[in-house]
Amino acid sequence: TDTLALDAFKNYPGHIRLVCFQLPDPRLEKNLTRRGAKLLTKKRVLDQNLCNAFVSMMHSGSTIYCSSDYDQVFQEMCDICDENKNLRRSSKEDITKLRIIKPFTTPDKFKSLCRKNPFGIPTEREVFLSQRRTDRSVQRVVFKVI
Repeated sequence: TDTLALDAFKNYPGHIRLVCFQLPDPRLEKNLTRRGAKLLTKKRVLDQNLCNAFVSMMHSGSTIYCSSDYDQVFQEMCDICDENKNLRRSSKEDITKLRIIKPFTTPDKFKSLCRKNPFGIPTEREVFLSQRRTDRSVQRVVFKVI
C-alpha cells in the first residue's frame, strides 16, 4: 500500500496538508459475506508502511486525522502513528481546528453530530451510530508532522 500511495501522489500539484483515516470498517470482509459472527479482520486501512509513505510526502505542520468507533482499531491507528518519529500527537483543541467548511443546515437530530465531528458534517457511520448504537462513540486523534 505504501507504493500505491507514493505512486498516486507523486505528481500531486502541491503539498499534502491533511490525510484522514476516518471510521475505517474493520469488519469489511465479514460484512461482504454477512455470514457468521461479526469479527474484526486482521487487515487494516492504515499500516506502518502507509503511514510512513504519507508522512514522507507531507511537510512540517501537516495533519493526519484518525477516528474509529472500535477501540481496538483506534488504538492500533494511534500506535502506528506514535511509532513514526516524524509525527507528534496533538492536543484535543487541534481537532476543532480541522473545520474546513462552515456548518450547514441540518435536522435537529444531527446537530450534536455536527458539533462533535471536526469537519462539520457527520459521516454515514456517525449517523448510523447515533440512530442505532448509542453505546458506541467515535474516538478521534490528530497527529502533526514535525
